[in-house]
Amino acid sequence: MRPALEALRDKAFSGEIERVYVLSPDRLARKYAHQLILIEEFKKLNVEIAFVNKA
Repeated sequence: MRPALEALRDKAFSGEIERVYVLSPDRLARKYAHQLILIEEFKKLNVEIAFVNKA
């Protein structure tokens, strides 16, 4: 994965963040399946994903 995404995941695991703003779903991950996995992972950690543009 990408270094910045790994850093974000580390912060989520450590409880440092409550919400992540993402420009659009394809900026979170290029593949739809990876988007779903990441969204579920953040959801389990009580981190909200807020998409600015949903298209």
